[in-house]
Amino acid sequence: MSYLSDSVSPSVAKQSSAWVLPLSLAVLCVLMAVFSLYSWQITLTSGDNEIAHINQVVLQNSRAIVQQREAGFKMLGQRLSVLSESGLKTEGQTLLDNIIHFPNGVRSIAYITAAGGQRFYASASGDGADPATVSVFSREIQAAHASSQVIKGAPEWDALNGEWLLPIFFAVRNDNSGEVVGTITARVTLQDRLNGWEEINLGRDTRIAVVGVDGIPRYSAPDFNSFSSHEGLRLMQSIMSRIRHQDSNSGWLDIRQWTTGDNVDYRVHFARIEPGLYSLVLRPREVYRQALLQSLQPAFWILLLLVMGTVFIHILVMNQQRRYRAYLLFQAHHDPLTGLLNRGRLLQLINSSIHKQADNPLTLVLLNLDYFNRVNDQHGHSVGDQVLRQVPARLQTVLSSHDWVARHSGDEFMIVLRDANSLGSQDVLIMALMASLQDEFEVENRIIRLGVSVGVATYPEDASSAEDLLGKADAALHKAKADGRGQIVNYSCSIAEQMLRSKKLEHEMEGCWKRNEMRVHYQPQVDCQTGELVGAEALVRWYNRDLGNVSPAEFIPLAEATGMIRQIDTYVMREACAFIQQLSELCQKPLRISVNLSPANLLDSELIHDISGLLSRYALEPQQLTVEITETAMLNDFEKAAQQLSQLRAIGVGVSVDDFGTGYSSLAYIHKLPVTEIKIDRSFIDQIGTDPHDRALTSAVIAMGRRLQLEVVAEGVEDAEQWRILAGQKCDTIQGYHIARPMPCNDFLQFARTQRPRPAYARGDDDQTIPASTAAAIPATSSAHS
Repeated sequence: MSYLSDSVSPSVAKQSSAWVLPLSLAVLCVLMAVFSLYSWQITLTSGDNEIAHINQVVLQNSRAIVQQREAGFKMLGQRLSVLSESGLKTEGQTLLDNIIHFPNGVRSIAYITAAGGQRFYASASGDGADPATVSVFSREIQAAHASSQVIKGAPEWDALNGEWLLPIFFAVRNDNSGEVVGTITARVTLQDRLNGWEEINLGRDTRIAVVGVDGIPRYSAPDFNSFSSHEGLRLMQSIMSRIRHQDSNSGWLDIRQWTTGDNVDYRVHFARIEPGLYSLVLRPREVYRQALLQSLQPAFWILLLLVMGTVFIHILVMNQQRRYRAYLLFQAHHDPLTGLLNRGRLLQLINSSIHKQADNPLTLVLLNLDYFNRVNDQHGHSVGDQVLRQVPARLQTVLSSHDWVARHSGDEFMIVLRDANSLGSQDVLIMALMASLQDEFEVENRIIRLGVSVGVATYPEDASSAEDLLGKADAALHKAKADGRGQIVNYSCSIAEQMLRSKKLEHEMEGCWKRNEMRVHYQPQVDCQTGELVGAEALVRWYNRDLGNVSPAEFIPLAEATGMIRQIDTYVMREACAFIQQLSELCQKPLRISVNLSPANLLDSELIHDISGLLSRYALEPQQLTVEITETAMLNDFEKAAQQLSQLRAIGVGVSVDDFGTGYSSLAYIHKLPVTEIKIDRSFIDQIGTDPHDRALTSAVIAMGRRLQLEVVAEGVEDAEQWRILAGQKCDTIQGYHIARPMPCNDFLQFARTQRPRPAYARGDDDQTIPASTAAAIPATSSAHS
């Protein structure tokens, strides 16, 4: 049975926060891009600083080696300059041999004297070759004689040893005269400028090269002559060509080497060691990119974790929102107490079913728990709520899974029969529903029994929409309750006519008291023993030019339902107070007036103020006014009603319990409420002359009232025998047709002028004193109005 979930599920709207995840991912991507750019800048700067530092160290080492070698040659020249010719052959040759054997990169050395051109020679290879030929290096030798510095020649490739050699020349001078006494010539290796770099880890694919301005590499590290290949020479020439155009001692270059199948980008830092010789540090850009990837790898994992966390949190939030929306949707469509569909949702489902399947018949069953308010009054609202929670389970045992159930209001339930099989035997099914709810409810060790009234309407026979169908079923339910409850009433044409009349009554009732259509009639109340007039009961009557005389039994419930009963009660109370003032002046004694008080007015917070104002306005004693209440007036809010009545008694207004003996708790009311009067219902008076049982009941009620010091009024006295019996039972006051019918104000005043008190046993039917002029105008209706 679909009462906890909708058979027609509404489509869930797209999540309003769906943009949160894309925005979060976009923000993370932007942050990652910014971080990547920043990391690339840091990586590039760090790498450049590293290779620039390497080149700076290479440059410093090279210059230090050159300076150290030049200083050694100068010291050697000083020592050779002081030797004699014989000393040169011995000590001079020894000095040359020592320089060769000292690991300072000198491969061969010679000393040529200026006088006689003698040569003294030493070679690391011992081949006896002259390291310097005057005819070959005459220009360099002349330059050395003209300078005090070491002069360098063009580098030479030593194919035998596989290294580049640098010829150098230094003129030896006499310390006193400054004349050139000889020339030192030597061949030194360029490799010594990068000694030690082979063992140093320069980083992946990072190389150092010492290159001449001609683009020929003299030496490189960590691999010797690693650029001596054809591609290496092309790379060096390309670099040196760029350097020559820059005309700078140091700087940066980005070079691409075209190799077979590969394109390698290099980041190059160059620095000039000396004229015609540069040191280069080369590092492939791929190293930078790999360093960047290494630096980004932790950030990438962090980003991945953040993305996964964001997605996970988004999923959690979306699921939470989805559950919350489902909860809100359930709350909007279901009754919180029973879990059933609420009225609004059921009407939506009915309209949807009619729209989609117009040919499928539907039956709406409106079910009411009779007198459920008594459960709340006797056992408390918590017990009543537990009873209501048991209703769905009981209905489930009868209905099929295709049927819908909803809670219409406090104790009313709506059932839509959709199953074709159930529609064929719906009368039996509805009776089964009633029986399931008429079984005993056991709550907190209490046994509770309930009655059920049912109104039924069908689609498409009775209505074409859900709202109209509910209205028809509600009309049928009201008919079932009006006919005595515990019945099943199907909507019919007669009910439709009654609905039309109710709408007409409601329309015409609006402002009817202002149009003088609403009148107050008064029924006399006389002393049961003497027949003396003691007061009257105010009864409202309504005559409409279109509807004619409308019975109070018809329009009073409608007025209570629409809320117009307050205006009617206010009108009746005002007219009654004005009437009793006039009647008391006529009779020259204070008479009393009884006015029926509706449940709505009884609970009105302005009631006490309004009644006090009327008493003051018409100069009435509070004891002259008695308000009559019925059992229904106490059902809605007993505590509030009791408080209101206590305040009325505090100012002296009487309180009467109308229709005493017909309600289930009348005795409880006279015990708990400040009651001053009880009125025996006419149902006990009708058969008092012939039914000993009724006579005994009235006698007991009168005796009880006298013991409780309550005034007892018997209504509905219609013959002298009834009056005689009540007088014998010591009843205080009577009213009824035997005394007089309800009559307008002027007729009642005429009645009061002509009325002669007589004891009950002496009065007969011929003593009616109603003026003939009004007898025909007064409708033969019940004297009670509310």
